[in-house]
Amino acid sequence: MGLSVRSARAKFWTVQRSERTAPLYECTACHHQASVTAGTLFHRTKVSLRVWFLAIFLVAVDKGGKSALALSRELGLHYATAWLMHHKIQHAMK
Repeated sequence: MGLSVRSARAKFWTVQRSERTAPLYECTACHHQASVTAGTLFHRTKVSLRVWFLAIFLVAVDKGGKSALALSRELGLHYATAWLMHHKIQHAMK
């Protein structure tokens, strides 16, 4: 998934850039907007990608399995956020 080119002559340029989100790109030919996180488990997330990658590392390294509660404590997130992240990571690892 991710960034897709709709035409061979398409040139992308940054539309929006912020510290919390990945850049948004727009095709100069057809004005299709796309994000590098579109179609991934990071799609439409408000949690930074650094926290996501740390969570993926913590879940992958723990031999006995990392619970969502332990993940929320270690990352300083609400339990519901940690549970959703844990669920998405487990689904992606299957």
